[in-house]
Amino acid sequence: MGEGQSRLLDQGPGPDPPEALTASGPKRRTWIGSGASYCITTNDTQGIESAKRPARLPVVLTRQEVESILAHLSGTVGLMIRLLYGTGMRIMECVRLRVKDVDFTRGEIVVRQGKGGKDRMTMLPQNDAVPL
Repeated sequence: MGEGQSRLLDQGPGPDPPEALTASGPKRRTWIGSGASYCITTNDTQGIESAKRPARLPVVLTRQEVESILAHLSGTVGLMIRLLYGTGMRIMECVRLRVKDVDFTRGEIVVRQGKGGKDRMTMLPQNDAVPL
C-alpha cells in the first residue's frame, strides 16, 4: 500500500485524528493487535482482498469401501454401526434405542430425544431388520 493509502498509528481506540478525515469523507479504520493498540487507516480498499479459507472437501467412501468395512464388523457393535450408517442416527440416539422404538411392520424407527431434544422418525434398513 502506498503512504497515502495506509498509516500505522500508535494510539488506542478513540476519535479519529484530524488527518484521518479528508475531503472525500472519513477513512476506513481497522484496529489490530492486543488491546487494539494499533490502527490502520486507509482511503482506498478496492485493491485489498480478504484472506480466504482453503476449501475443504469432505472425505467420502465409495460403496465398495463401505461394504468391506461393514463386512468385517459383527455382533452388537456391527449392528449399531450398520444402523448408524443406514438410518443416519447419531451415536447417542443409537445407544438409547429401545425395543418399543422399532416398528417392523412399517419399517420405521422412532428416535427419541434426538438433537435439540426432539423426537423424529427414520427408516429401518431392510438388511438390519432380521438381526434386530
